[in-house]
Amino acid sequence: MEQNNQPTIQVTASGKVVVTNAKDVLLLDSEGQPIAKRNRFSLCNCGKTQDGPFCDGAHKGEFI
Repeated sequence: MEQNNQPTIQVTASGKVVVTNAKDVLLLDSEGQPIAKRNRFSLCNCGKTQDGPFCDGAHKGEFI
Protein backbone atom coordinates (compact mmCIF):
# COMPACT_ATOMS: atom_id res chain seq x y z
CA MET A 1 0.00 0.00 0.00
CA GLU A 2 1.37 3.40 -0.99
CA GLN A 3 1.75 5.95 1.80
CA ASN A 4 0.50 9.49 1.12
CA ASN A 5 3.23 12.00 1.99
CA GLN A 6 1.44 14.93 0.38
CA PRO A 7 0.73 17.86 2.74
CA THR A 8 -2.93 17.78 3.75
CA ILE A 9 -5.15 20.36 5.47
CA GLN A 10 -8.43 18.97 6.80
CA VAL A 11 -11.23 20.75 8.64
CA THR A 12 -12.79 18.24 11.07
CA ALA A 13 -16.46 18.05 12.04
CA SER A 14 -15.61 19.92 15.26
CA GLY A 15 -14.01 22.76 13.27
CA LYS A 16 -10.40 21.92 14.10
CA VAL A 17 -7.97 22.48 11.20
CA VAL A 18 -5.54 19.54 11.08
CA VAL A 19 -2.35 19.76 9.01
CA THR A 20 -0.42 16.56 8.23
CA ASN A 21 2.82 15.92 6.35
CA ALA A 22 3.64 19.56 6.96
CA LYS A 23 7.43 19.48 6.59
CA ASP A 24 7.18 21.40 3.30
CA VAL A 25 4.45 23.79 4.48
CA LEU A 26 5.57 27.30 5.35
CA LEU A 27 3.58 28.63 8.32
CA LEU A 28 3.83 32.43 8.74
CA ASP A 29 2.66 34.82 11.44
CA SER A 30 0.76 38.06 10.75
CA GLU A 31 4.06 39.84 10.01
CA GLY A 32 5.21 37.20 7.53
CA GLN A 33 7.74 35.63 9.90
CA PRO A 34 8.07 31.82 9.94
CA ILE A 35 6.48 29.94 12.84
CA ALA A 36 8.22 26.76 14.05
CA LYS A 37 5.95 23.77 13.50
CA ARG A 38 5.71 20.01 13.71
CA ASN A 39 5.02 17.48 10.94
CA ARG A 40 1.39 17.20 12.16
CA PHE A 41 -0.48 19.92 14.01
CA SER A 42 -3.92 21.46 14.53
CA LEU A 43 -4.54 25.14 14.02
CA CYS A 44 -6.82 27.04 16.40
CA ASN A 45 -10.07 28.12 14.83
CA CYS A 46 -11.75 29.55 17.96
CA GLY A 47 -9.17 32.01 19.36
CA LYS A 48 -9.12 30.48 22.89
CA THR A 49 -5.75 28.73 22.63
CA GLN A 50 -2.77 29.71 24.77
CA ASP A 51 -0.44 28.14 22.16
CA GLY A 52 -1.46 30.13 19.08
CA PRO A 53 -1.69 29.49 16.24
CA PHE A 54 -1.87 25.86 17.41
CA CYS A 55 -4.96 24.30 18.98
CA ASP A 56 -4.53 23.31 22.63
CA GLY A 57 -8.10 22.09 23.27
CA ALA A 58 -9.19 25.27 25.09
CA HIS A 59 -12.38 25.37 23.00
CA LYS A 60 -13.56 22.29 24.93
CA GLY A 61 -12.54 23.66 28.33
CA GLU A 62 -9.65 21.19 28.45
CA PHE A 63 -6.09 21.21 27.20
CA ILE A 64 -4.68 18.54 24.91
